[in-house]
Amino acid sequence: MNGKAKLSNKMKIVHFCSSDNGGAGKAALRLHKGLLQNGIDSTLLVIHKTTGEKGVVQYKRSLLSKVITHSGIPYRQNKYNRFIKLHSCDYECLSFPEAIYDISDSRLIQEADIINLHWVGSCLNYKSFFRKIKQPIVWTLHDMNPFLGIAHYMGDKEKNTEHFELEEKIRLLKRDAIHQNKNLTIVTLCDWMKRCSILSETFSPYEHYINPNSLDTNIFKFREKKEVRREFGLNTDKPFLMFASQYTTHFRKGSDILAEVASTNNFDCEFIIIGQGEPKGINAKTHYLGSIQDEEKLAKLYAAADAFILPSREDNLPNTMLESLCCGTPVISMPNGGMAENIQDGVNGYISKTIDAKGLGDAITAFIDNKDRFNNKKIAVNAHKKFAPDVQAKKYIELYTSLIY
Repeated sequence: MNGKAKLSNKMKIVHFCSSDNGGAGKAALRLHKGLLQNGIDSTLLVIHKTTGEKGVVQYKRSLLSKVITHSGIPYRQNKYNRFIKLHSCDYECLSFPEAIYDISDSRLIQEADIINLHWVGSCLNYKSFFRKIKQPIVWTLHDMNPFLGIAHYMGDKEKNTEHFELEEKIRLLKRDAIHQNKNLTIVTLCDWMKRCSILSETFSPYEHYINPNSLDTNIFKFREKKEVRREFGLNTDKPFLMFASQYTTHFRKGSDILAEVASTNNFDCEFIIIGQGEPKGINAKTHYLGSIQDEEKLAKLYAAADAFILPSREDNLPNTMLESLCCGTPVISMPNGGMAENIQDGVNGYISKTIDAKGLGDAITAFIDNKDRFNNKKIAVNAHKKFAPDVQAKKYIELYTSLIY
């Protein structure tokens, strides 16, 4: 180990994310745990804490901020409450670059050598944070919100044109606040997000790196299909196609496309659906299992499926794709985001030619016709090489080290 590597183990890394749950929260938690396993002093600071994992700390809000929150006094983030109440249903997610509290007053933030931001919607005061913080900042982009306005994906921005003025106002506010800080580095999960970020006015001046999310490969691993099917009582020789999302009915996630495919194609298969909200209109035998937080159980269900369906109209690098591949289960997806960069037709899944029911139906048909040709063990082995915690952690350690020493 060289001198620089020895020094890197003394770094104090503080990650900040709104939660330790959800897609971005789980990804931040997995990175934090990977760094701990590599001897790095890592802390995950969150507003909403749901786990008892080592090194996860809930931000302690002041009594004043709690009083303001519950009183409804229009102050910072509260001034947008009326808009949020009126229009939250128009968006999958919307957020603003202000919060009643200010995390820059946290001792953990002040004593950190590097601050790694993750999903910070409506819990970060952009103006004060980027002005006050002097340490290097790394920002891992889990969606587009940091360089958009109130929307988190382009699709939401484009379908809410009546709010364009506010969208642009908030985008410029965020841009100007971020540009106060020159010591910022951007990390994206895939090349697609990197290109989007570099083309944005907000992040074009900053260095960009690609480092995909990781996951516990001791949990998400190859298992014999017959064994796990027997465990769950899935006793049929028909193909099982699995669809999972934190919120399965979100328009961006494309459950309506999947429902149209199932209704217009006579697939001799069954569906496993996991997540909050049962999708409507899937005209096939469906096993709806609701939300599953137990990762061991979830991994076994991936292994029980013949393929994972990812019909997102727009996506970054979904955890579900990584989890499926690491379990050796092929992924059938749309030609966008990190999916198009990681799925090879006939090798670890199929990519639809178009983002619609016709394209997805053709991809599912191609899979069913060739499903016995896939090498599930090899899919898992190759995915582990790309998405293991050590792979991600070592790339981050190298980046952190370069920013300090």
